[in-house]
Amino acid sequence: MTVSPPSEDAGRPLRLFVSYRRSDASAAARQLADAAKASFGEDNVFFDTQDLHLGTSWPDEIGARLEHADVVLAVIGTRWVDLADERGSRTVLNPAEEDVLRTELETALRTQGLLLVPVLVDDATMAPRDRLPRPFKPLASRQVSILRHASWTQDVTALMDALPGLVAAEKAKPTAQPRRPPGQPSPAATAELLGGRFAPGDPHFRKVMRYLDAGTVVPMLGAAVGASDGDEPWDKDSGHMPTADDLARALAKEFAIACEPPDLARVAQHIAHTEGAPELHRMLQLLLSGKKRDPAAAHRFLAQLPGILRQRGTEQFQLIVSSGYDTLLERAFDEVHEPFDLAVFIARGEDEGSFLHVPWCDARGGEPKLMTPPNDYVGLPIDEDGVLARTVIVKIHGGVLHDAPAAYSLQHNFVITEDDYIGYLSRSPVESLIPLQILDKLRHSHLLFLEYGVRDWILRVFLRRIWADQKDGAVHWSIQRRLEEFDEALWEKLDVARFGLPVSAYVEQLERRLTA
Repeated sequence: MTVSPPSEDAGRPLRLFVSYRRSDASAAARQLADAAKASFGEDNVFFDTQDLHLGTSWPDEIGARLEHADVVLAVIGTRWVDLADERGSRTVLNPAEEDVLRTELETALRTQGLLLVPVLVDDATMAPRDRLPRPFKPLASRQVSILRHASWTQDVTALMDALPGLVAAEKAKPTAQPRRPPGQPSPAATAELLGGRFAPGDPHFRKVMRYLDAGTVVPMLGAAVGASDGDEPWDKDSGHMPTADDLARALAKEFAIACEPPDLARVAQHIAHTEGAPELHRMLQLLLSGKKRDPAAAHRFLAQLPGILRQRGTEQFQLIVSSGYDTLLERAFDEVHEPFDLAVFIARGEDEGSFLHVPWCDARGGEPKLMTPPNDYVGLPIDEDGVLARTVIVKIHGGVLHDAPAAYSLQHNFVITEDDYIGYLSRSPVESLIPLQILDKLRHSHLLFLEYGVRDWILRVFLRRIWADQKDGAVHWSIQRRLEEFDEALWEKLDVARFGLPVSAYVEQLERRLTA
């Protein structure tokens, strides 16, 4: 951990930004802004109706104001969020107003050293996290300030007096350095790895960076991307995720099945046939949850990538395809407050065979939607030119649904047995399985495979189906820690360039070059 250096402008008055809904507590927000201006000066407090001038571009002005602010006061009244039912469905009073508020809070949350204070007025209470729309969930864990009508003057004075100390504490917080997972190479070891026969060189990194800046790279994550870079054996209490082989061995041990070499689909099929699918899924959830696991280096890099590209002046977002079942990637995005949509395959139930879209936000607050029919669905934030308005994470083999209303939790949602895969891959044409927005993006992008198990026939069939009509000459790359002769031959048949080094070492070098 490192401690942030003292601010160069220490001693100046605080700069405040007052965020609120015009349809909710606007009078209280104005009173609070007036009190803040009396305490910190007219020029140091931003309140939109007083400080936005005719002809001003509000997104640019809000962005600039937030960039230089020390504090955001998020004024919350009784109508700030309208909760309609037990699933968290809600009706937004004004979609345009929602967009402004969401932009303000998303920017504030991802700005390092900026203090965000929810301010409850008009007897409002903070809704529980699971009842808030996804963009606003982080506010539920923030310490709130309560301004009561009966003691307004005293409460406002106490808040204004407390802000300088709270801001100083926020700016002095250590900047957490991501923990290096067991077995991840040190920077020195990374440099040595990059000198090997299968190591990517500067021309490769320059090409990938150019395509990232253009928004035409799709990362494809194998299940092993969250596993350790080292050779230590995995168990359910390990701090990293299992590989497919690890999971196959663990399941075989639990159910006393002979399985060498390990084959996850075959083991899962045997258990589903002899013990029943519920017992298989129960054990899977036990093995996949285990000890609290941290996002891996690849997850953290991808979560930080939109911010890195934003700093480079090329605001681009990725479609990310994952074949794993865990939620480590989504958790990494949450940690840095970076918005993302989810598209998750449904493996069980009445909607089996469809993808479910969990939007970050929409006019109804982000309620999940079935992507049916897949060749007509256009609800993802991807325009007709393949440009994304925010990150989209696609979970092609199902898995746990992250941070969605309870009615959409999708328990036991695993594509894992041989029968599951046969049903999944036999749908014809492929447009009846993969929504067209996703398929088009895959077919017109450069794919970056990170620990993607090409020797797994299931994943090879998936690739051949999505590439069936590809004629645009895109280039693709595979990064694998163990690049054996068999893997190399398979990648060569698919016309994919291959590099043998840990993914953590690869993303470390890519990030270093992007931020240089």
